[in-house]
Amino acid sequence: MPKLRIYKLFISHAWDYKDEYYRLVEMLDSAPYFKWSDYSVPFHDPIDSSSARELKNQIKEQIRQCTVFIFLAGMWVKYHDWILFEIKSANSYSKPILAVKPQGQQKVPSEVYDFADRVAGWRTESIASAIRDLAK
Repeated sequence: MPKLRIYKLFISHAWDYKDEYYRLVEMLDSAPYFKWSDYSVPFHDPIDSSSARELKNQIKEQIRQCTVFIFLAGMWVKYHDWILFEIKSANSYSKPILAVKPQGQQKVPSEVYDFADRVAGWRTESIASAIRDLAK
């Protein structure tokens, strides 16, 4: 059996929506034949920084190292500026971008399609498949 590739993922999320982040992590952990490493900045493991500039630089470094950049499309409106910063950072490093529609959400703002290389529904297989395709 061939060795599985380990995907380095940065999941953009707001700590106000940490439950969605943790559910997505559980989904990725349970995906068959899928290994990944988390380059995100989750609630339980914040970046220790003394300024907003330092925080941004450290986040950009995490994004630089990832294979695929993921953002949760449901929080787009409320956290527009922060997500745009992270998306622009991903673009500056030519990272493929995956938008994930939160559970139960049928539509996403049209701007999401402008930034994402792919939009996936809230299903483990569709997310893992999109990551595999984007990481090629």
